[in-house]
Amino acid sequence: MEVAILGAGPSGMMAAHAVRMLGGQVVIFDRDPDQTRRSSGVYFLHSACDLTLTPVTVRHRVTGAMGLTVEEVARRYSAKVYGPGNSPKTSVVSALATPEVVAYNAEEALAQLWQAYGDRVQRWAISGLVDVLRLRDEVGLVVSTIPAPTLFPRVEYASVQCSVVVRQVEREKPWVEYNIEEGVSWYRRASLFGTETTEYGVGQRAVVGMGAVERVVTKVVGRGPLPPIEGLLLTGRYGAWDKWFLTDRVYQHVREWVQQRA
Repeated sequence: MEVAILGAGPSGMMAAHAVRMLGGQVVIFDRDPDQTRRSSGVYFLHSACDLTLTPVTVRHRVTGAMGLTVEEVARRYSAKVYGPGNSPKTSVVSALATPEVVAYNAEEALAQLWQAYGDRVQRWAISGLVDVLRLRDEVGLVVSTIPAPTLFPRVEYASVQCSVVVRQVEREKPWVEYNIEEGVSWYRRASLFGTETTEYGVGQRAVVGMGAVERVVTKVVGRGPLPPIEGLLLTGRYGAWDKWFLTDRVYQHVREWVQQRA
């Protein structure tokens, strides 16, 4: 069994790993292969994904939730991140229920993935769905983690842009803090594996201190339906426009899909 992977970002490399762990062969295509620019937005994994990773405990804290129902917490968090009128997001609710979680270093995972599969990455810029269908006809199965508009430019979707401020810090016990208080511009802070991030919601101005850099992150908040195509799996953060952005979830997504077609 051979599977073509589109995109050599964290999701694409993890997809390749999922195929290889099932005994399949992979070839990976990317328009600009570069391991060093691929880790933005990936913080930690919830599963080791059959990699040699050391588990750590990450502490969760939610500020501003005292006296609120779970539904109200989700609504306020969503409004702060994406703006008013969007569907409630449940990630902050999970933090309320589980003040500590077992996690794994995504940077360490990505380094292992590139060491294992970096030699399978080829430079190729996909121009559209026609390219993908030709590739599928050649190899049989294709997993795409590249942005969905590349393949389906006519499908309407809505997105917002948020700022993330990043700086390097001394390593400490990992923690993540969510804040739903009104008047506070940031909604999530984290210190994970020597990197501290502060995330600001749509329309909020980021505070960039000494030694920090600001990055702009696009968040998809809604889309039209993507047509199902036999032999093609859409996954990854922007590839599916769904919450498959954590690479451990991509790992399970790809494994299940390939096993059904083996």
